[in-house]
Amino acid sequence: MKSKPVSLPKKIKSMKPNNMIGIPADKIQGALPILNKLSFPISREYQNGSLIITRTA
Repeated sequence: MKSKPVSLPKKIKSMKPNNMIGIPADKIQGALPILNKLSFPISREYQNGSLIITRTA
């Protein structure tokens, strides 16, 4: 039923400025290496165990 979701790494790398992506708690471990290698600044904030990343510029 659901359309195939874009993979998280691809989604993160193609973020536009001021975009927000929520990363579910079970995906955070896998997403951290990607977040650390990004070529643009992001802010991270935790909400209810999920990581919300926002591209700041």
